[in-house]
Amino acid sequence: MCRRRAADPAEIAAIVNFLVSSESSYIIGATIVADGGAHIVDLPTIAFEGGV
Repeated sequence: MCRRRAADPAEIAAIVNFLVSSESSYIIGATIVADGGAHIVDLPTIAFEGGV
């Protein structure tokens, strides 16, 4: 589900903290998408149609 809001800086900081921690040691060469689910819907089209 798309969050339809900008990320809070603390939410992005939590991702960064995880990535620099030893808990993420097995993650190599991955793209972490932090867009609140916007990549799963066509937001420009929805916005143009007045849906957002």
